[in-house]
Amino acid sequence: MSKIYLLSGLAQAQLTALREASIEYSSWDGNTVSIPEEVLEQTLRALNMNANKTSTEFEDVVQLTLRPVARSETLSPTVTRVLSAEQKRSRENYIAACSARAAEALKSARQSLEQQRREFPDRIQLFVTDKRDATFCRTVPNEEALAETFDAQFEELLQVPKVSNVRVTAQALLVNTETLYASARETGRRHEVGKFLIVIDLEGKNGGIRWFNATRRVNSIRPGMNAPNVYEDGTAYQDELLVTFYELIARLQFAPLVDMAIQFIEEVTNDDLATLINNWPLVEEGA
Repeated sequence: MSKIYLLSGLAQAQLTALREASIEYSSWDGNTVSIPEEVLEQTLRALNMNANKTSTEFEDVVQLTLRPVARSETLSPTVTRVLSAEQKRSRENYIAACSARAAEALKSARQSLEQQRREFPDRIQLFVTDKRDATFCRTVPNEEALAETFDAQFEELLQVPKVSNVRVTAQALLVNTETLYASARETGRRHEVGKFLIVIDLEGKNGGIRWFNATRRVNSIRPGMNAPNVYEDGTAYQDELLVTFYELIARLQFAPLVDMAIQFIEEVTNDDLATLINNWPLVEEGA
């Protein structure tokens, strides 16, 4: 199956250039358009740009980040053809056929993702509940011992590096952090991600844990991202660490959970997302 490529934040002049080049594109969301793989090279020529490619959560859907064509780079020259009337009809039919299949693939991918998103929070809550029951049914500590344990855990939570404040409601643990930074792999240079509010649902509801950037939102693989690996709604890009987060919520081990949640922002381990930190402000050397 051919891939679908996403372009975000195109200016009106760039969209006009695509239309003038007879390039068919579809609206993905309010800020993003999609193009089929068959017209990728033609699209880059029309925009006079090259692009970096980043995987998305959709299979066979790739996010493009445009960049100027470097002097050392050359794009394939445009081949000028004079088409017969029959060839023009065939070209129109080809574009229509590919566009229809691309639209169908995008619709299917969106429906599949939405279904997974609807089911995922319930599965997390069930996991947390079952794991917590199994953990605390092994022993039956008295209330005084439990109170002492949780008092010590709260003190430990306050001592987690880069935690500036902790609040507790009936349903959630609210943790404010100092400014968090992450380094780009390819350059080693630091970027400022921002100060965060980390929301941990005590029952594992609403995805269990969410991160909200209180300093800035950045347009990346989606508009308004909280971090390279955190979507605009505060949920995390699927990562193997998430299972550990849910395990710690179930065991009421919130100090190590918060410590790991901070590291999750500062150390982007997913290869597909590692380069996205370059979208966040660069920290000047010596700052």
